[in-house]
Amino acid sequence: MSKPFFDCCIHRQQDLKIENLKEKNQDLEETIKKLNQKKIQKNSASENKALFEALFNYSDVDKRFEDVKKLTTEKGLDYAFPSCTNEKHTVSIQSELLSLESYSRKVDESRELFLNVVELAATANSVTTN
Repeated sequence: MSKPFFDCCIHRQQDLKIENLKEKNQDLEETIKKLNQKKIQKNSASENKALFEALFNYSDVDKRFEDVKKLTTEKGLDYAFPSCTNEKHTVSIQSELLSLESYSRKVDESRELFLNVVELAATANSVTTN
């Protein structure tokens, strides 16, 4: 066996190994991307649930605003509290989230849209409605 032929076979084997490793790397990168997407979706669902719990499970209206503020953006606060004032509330209001059904759809790589169906009980000055 001549030396050039032997060198050629070694290089060919190395090229095949490199190609195989590149394919495995691509597969692993795709798997990581899918796992990260599942993690993002799980986090989105958890954040959505936490926001709705803060919005609808409260016994102190003024504390409710602070709790929601921790979980959303300024734009989200504007939607949740369109007539926000700094005045303390004098009416006794309580709310309880009885059920929450959430449906989601991925909008793009960084955003997810949620449709939420809620059932709640609200009490104002000792009068409760469901």
